[in-house]
Amino acid sequence: MITILNLETSALACSVSIGQDGQTLISKASDGEWKHSREITLLIRECLSKSGLSFDDIHAIAISGGPGSYTGLRVGASAAKGICYAKNIKLIAHRFSFFRSNHRKWIYHSTDRCQKR
Repeated sequence: MITILNLETSALACSVSIGQDGQTLISKASDGEWKHSREITLLIRECLSKSGLSFDDIHAIAISGGPGSYTGLRVGASAAKGICYAKNIKLIAHRFSFFRSNHRKWIYHSTDRCQKR
């Protein structure tokens, strides 16, 4: 099973979801605007806890690369890079803010665009 932690920080509210083999296991969003730096790690912890998973179960982290709030994007990228570095897992960056947990049906090209298989 492939499990991906998705971080969306390009919008007014930040959100976190976990996708596993084409299914969204859980997703949580902040309850207010511009609370990314305060809430991203809390949302990650809550998603992992409620799904019964740990960081050891995560195979990759997907983040939004924009467009969006520059500060919000930096918060998401920093959180993801820290986890990826500590756990030695892959980081996937997209140029759009919509994540699809059905990651096996999408391939990532060097142009940062996704195309359906």
